[in-house]
Amino acid sequence: MASKDLAKKQFSKSPYSKILNIVPYAQGFHFCTANGNSTGVTAIGLVDFAEKLKTIDIGSIDFHFRCGDFQKWVRDILGDGDLAEKISQTEKGLCGEDLRTELLETINSRIAHLKTFH
Repeated sequence: MASKDLAKKQFSKSPYSKILNIVPYAQGFHFCTANGNSTGVTAIGLVDFAEKLKTIDIGSIDFHFRCGDFQKWVRDILGDGDLAEKISQTEKGLCGEDLRTELLETINSRIAHLKTFH
């Protein structure tokens, strides 16, 4: 087996492959507002999540971050404990656009790292 084929086969069995996969809609991250109303926006994978974070209402980001929802979804659904921990280490006092920027930097850095294994 060629080394490229072996690397591809190893990646497909790697936990990294699951982290970048699309999940069923029901397991997606369903953004809502602080009062529990759905925004109608759902992310179905880590890359999609990063894209949705760019434009979702800032109040939804603040709400979900305070509740630990992002970390829980990333850890429990996507299977990325490392990213969940990095999100948890985000400064608790951040909010608004500063929080959005910090989360996007953290998530996009992780995506870039994971794609190096692809």
